[in-house]
Amino acid sequence: MTQEELKAILKYNHDNGTFTWIKSPRKGFVGKQAGYLRPDGYTTIKINKKHWMVHHLAWLYVYGTLPKMIDHINENKNDNRIENLRVCNTALNMQNKRKAQANNKTGYLGVNYAKNVNKYNAQICLNGKSKSLGYFNTAEEAHQAYLQAKQTLHIFAPKDNHHALHITATQIV
Repeated sequence: MTQEELKAILKYNHDNGTFTWIKSPRKGFVGKQAGYLRPDGYTTIKINKKHWMVHHLAWLYVYGTLPKMIDHINENKNDNRIENLRVCNTALNMQNKRKAQANNKTGYLGVNYAKNVNKYNAQICLNGKSKSLGYFNTAEEAHQAYLQAKQTLHIFAPKDNHHALHITATQIV
């Protein structure tokens, strides 16, 4: 798919990140919003029997390229406004994590329980390597240490602590 081909069939709305059919694959679709919301939260559009993630199409529409990975800055997978998108790699994309992974037993991002010392360990990943930030008596203290390090070390980290206070559970390794 090229930018030219995309622009011939879809129109991108920069204000809300949606696409509208210009040339429809089926009768009655011209002028209507394209795509459907998948169960995982991403919006997809089917073009010529291929499913395209809308954030990738938005990038192609605006910049004319299809990078391998695009990050949603605010982590809302359905917010495909170009100002909410950025090219990244896996390591940078992981820095944007704010939600808990189900298998983290502490309930806090960047924290695990160290049975051998009966304390909570704060860890952060930097340049592909896990770095211990120390041991703490509570998971909350360890999490605060993680958040402080994240603000300093992660270039993609949210810069406002309003969001950071709502972060729960994932161990970055």
